[in-house]
Amino acid sequence: MTAANPTCFSGSRATVHNDICGRLSYLILRYMEKNKIRKYVLQKRNAMSCDEKTAASKLVTCLVIQSQYFIEANKIGCYVSTNNEVETKYLNKAILESKKSLYLPKIRSKNQMDFIVSHKKTMYQKNQYGIPEPIDDKSVDVKSMDLIIVPLVAFDSNKNRIGMGGGYYDRKFNYLKNSKMKPNLLGIAFDCQFHNKIQSDSWDVNLTNVITETGFIC
Repeated sequence: MTAANPTCFSGSRATVHNDICGRLSYLILRYMEKNKIRKYVLQKRNAMSCDEKTAASKLVTCLVIQSQYFIEANKIGCYVSTNNEVETKYLNKAILESKKSLYLPKIRSKNQMDFIVSHKKTMYQKNQYGIPEPIDDKSVDVKSMDLIIVPLVAFDSNKNRIGMGGGYYDRKFNYLKNSKMKPNLLGIAFDCQFHNKIQSDSWDVNLTNVITETGFIC
């Protein structure tokens, strides 16, 4: 029997250890960079007055419902806005009044998210983040949906997005990476949330487009 080579074993283990440490260091650095952008943009968004946010939200709503993304869609996912986000109550109302199907996100176990069919009589309860979500559990296969209105904290001209850091949308729509499958992912934001450059990571899912109170980015 040939004796094990302790030097080779030790070297192999050291390589794995270095790879893990290197990967961890990268993830920490990327988190810190994105969190810095997140804090900076949130400060700008929070500085908007209530009147400014309401007026801008109504403009965003008008531009969305006039877009081909909206006109051609039947099944639309949106969200319930909180914490100075673009106010989606106008958009959710417009979706229902257009006789289109509305679906809202609901957090599940294991950091997953589903979209639940919603209507005018839908009842809500707040999740662990304080965000209202439907009490009902009737979800839909997102691959059958046409359009998802995506919340965001920051965006750039390459349709990169920074959210609140939970990764729910990236996990849910990971299958769209390098794919032309449905649905379209339309981010909505205020102009002040634009950031010159957001470095994309391998797990990030790009948006189809972004719309603000002054129009689409492309």
